[in-house]
Amino acid sequence: MNNSKHISIRPYQLKDAEQYALARIDPNITIPYLHTIYEPSKKNDFINSFSTCPEYIEPNAFAIALNKSDLFIGATGIHDYSSSNKKANFFYYLISEYWGKGIAYKATSMVIKNIFNKILIDQLDAKVLNSNERSIKLLKKLGFKKLSGLNEPVTINGKPEYQTLYVLLNNQ
Repeated sequence: MNNSKHISIRPYQLKDAEQYALARIDPNITIPYLHTIYEPSKKNDFINSFSTCPEYIEPNAFAIALNKSDLFIGATGIHDYSSSNKKANFFYYLISEYWGKGIAYKATSMVIKNIFNKILIDQLDAKVLNSNERSIKLLKKLGFKKLSGLNEPVTINGKPEYQTLYVLLNNQ
């Protein structure tokens, strides 16, 4: 996959597990499924959880790493791919100390381009918390359009939060 001057997009590696664990407990990252218990003794489970996908999307999730140190600082990719309707859910996150540096935009735009160029997919969906203004701004900058609010709240830090669905169509 393409890399920029400061970051690389690559498959997860076993050495990423500790940094991934930091992301899982970062209170600023508001991805509901991310805040589950991580056990360092299960490093191999970390890799396996991201490599179970159809053979033509291997892997379906990518590490975002700093070029100089190859340090894992976040992730982006797709999940819940449907070959019948050619859709997938798009995700991304960065450890919060790397926010505000343009990294999320660079990483996600590289991955979206790769997904649309290499996979028979027509649509990416992204769910975002209504309170996550940074993420909404990023999705709009990437070309996602607001589709609808979702009625099912998710629990973040013990509180119910509502999400909105954003959609990006492959216009190739």
